[in-house]
Amino acid sequence: MRRSAAEVVRSVVERLTANADREPTLGTPSLGEATLYRILGHVPGIVFRCRPDRARTMDLVSRGSRVLTGFEPHDLVHNRTVSYGSLIHPDDRNRVQEELHRAVMSRQPYHMIYRIRRVDGRERTVRECGQTVTSRSMGVAIEGCVGDITEQVELLARVAEMEAREAAKLEALRTRAVGVAHDLNNSIAVIKGTAQVLLIERAGDAPL
Repeated sequence: MRRSAAEVVRSVVERLTANADREPTLGTPSLGEATLYRILGHVPGIVFRCRPDRARTMDLVSRGSRVLTGFEPHDLVHNRTVSYGSLIHPDDRNRVQEELHRAVMSRQPYHMIYRIRRVDGRERTVRECGQTVTSRSMGVAIEGCVGDITEQVELLARVAEMEAREAAKLEALRTRAVGVAHDLNNSIAVIKGTAQVLLIERAGDAPL
């Protein structure tokens, strides 16, 4: 029986999880599975399936977790060494859980941005996209991917900072220009007033 694309992807992710450090030994994959296996093995970030609990208990994790979190896939699966939920920045955990709950209730695809802390303590900003799935064997679960967008966020922050500095310079220049114009107008008013007085006093003086 021909399997759906989702089933093929799930099979490949299972191979990645079961054999994170070596080539799969669960039989010879089909051409489609072999292609997906090779692609997912090099995808930056994490391809996952997890439970919608606060710990974000992982059932399947791709080998991209090494670079993103510093933990091997088997460290995250079933919270063996650490739970993925504990890696989420404390200030972002409640928001992430609330958004995940809404996604589960609505059964709609979701995406969210939050921070995680790697095993070495470094902070990274990630974007997660996923979809709720349901089956008799595993109940309700989340399947999706997590990618590192730290560099993009930092670049946008630098651009925003540069734009703010330029805006501040322009505002200072505008304020200075307004001040100069005000002083110039005052000087012109004095000159104009003096000239009008002179014209009145010397109205018969043709040369003046």
